[in-house]
Amino acid sequence: MSLVLLPMPADPDDPALVRWRVGPGLVRKTGQVDAADLPTPLADLAAEGTVESVWVTPGEVRTRLGADHTAAADGRRIRGALHEILTAPGGWPDAHEAIASDEREAVRQAADAEVADAVRAVLAGSFGMYTASHGGAVELVGVENGDVTVRLTGHCHGCAAANNTLQSNLAAQLLRVPGFRSLHTVGDHETPQRSPRTWLSLPGVGRRGR
Repeated sequence: MSLVLLPMPADPDDPALVRWRVGPGLVRKTGQVDAADLPTPLADLAAEGTVESVWVTPGEVRTRLGADHTAAADGRRIRGALHEILTAPGGWPDAHEAIASDEREAVRQAADAEVADAVRAVLAGSFGMYTASHGGAVELVGVENGDVTVRLTGHCHGCAAANNTLQSNLAAQLLRVPGFRSLHTVGDHETPQRSPRTWLSLPGVGRRGR
């Protein structure tokens, strides 16, 4: 699994606080994480004093830096630790206990459902009205591991302007959806199994093997 971690604006009066926006479904708990329960990469940073405390909530992780540490100097290491933790099966772990496979699947499904809801909202908004005004439509086929597949119907299928519309409009809006990884399309009579075309894939992110 791949992941995009986005640093969020922090309190200017509290420079030791670094907030990270994370994809949906990857954090399913809320509260401060005790040092003894920090996953290994963050536990190492806490042991050396780089990270003083960690607080999690769905969609966000807050890390407080230790004395004499700054986001500019240590942000990359913290990002790397969070990336390792959140890309593991099941996302943020519950203490050091192994997550059962059915729980990992529940987390994955919940994450994809949240991405799908966000995609439907985009398709039902101004983008959908634009395509409808030209006699076409873009429909959501499904989401799997953050990979979004849509179907082009009506005049959108085979339209010479569809490429630009998908890249400059739909893809640009989906980039703001936490957990979104890539955009693929199929036409009226095509199915996702027939090699859908890829219009956008985040840097370093490939379509997972099925």
